[in-house]
Order: sequence, then C-alpha cells, then structure tokens
Amino acid sequence: MDALLEGTMAVTGGAENGAVCLLVVRGSRDVTFVAWPEHFTLKLASDGRVEVHGDGNVVRQGNEVRFGGGEVTDGVRHSIPGACQNPSYFAVQSFP
Repeated sequence: MDALLEGTMAVTGGAENGAVCLLVVRGSRDVTFVAWPEHFTLKLASDGRVEVHGDGNVVRQGNEVRFGGGEVTDGVRHSIPGACQNPSYFAVQSFP
C-alpha cells in the first residue's frame, strides 16, 4: 500500500451518460476519482445507493471510507469508462 485515501464515497454520472463514476470527497472541494480492481463489483442497493463489493467487504455511497492504494497505471486507465475519464485517480488496493 503506497497511500491512504479517506473521505466520503460518492458517485457522479449514471443514466444520463451511461457510466457511474466513483469518487471520494474530502471537504467541500477536494474530490478524488477512484479505480477499483477488476474483481470488485458495483451493485445498486435496494435504497438506490451504489455499493462496491470486493474481497469480502462492502462500501456504500455516502459511507466514510479508508482505502489503501496508490496511483493508477496506464493499463488500468484504459479500463475506465470514457465518461469517467479524469486526469488523476487513486487505485484502490485494500480496505484497511
């Protein structure tokens, strides 16, 4: 684990652009887009919030989160949907 990212998990996008983009918000203006390992899955909960499932853990939109990880490699960047393209991402590797 290279770095620790803490904040509130949020989403942007959706039906209007065909992709849900996940991000972590710290404060009123500090936003970091996140990229997940391929084996993680996104699900829509019964209350309409987005959940991320991976490695036996679940995080939900609106939860305070702590993720271990680092910078996104070029190989991972190619797998990010076009609607979610951003100059920088945090590559989640673990849920500490």
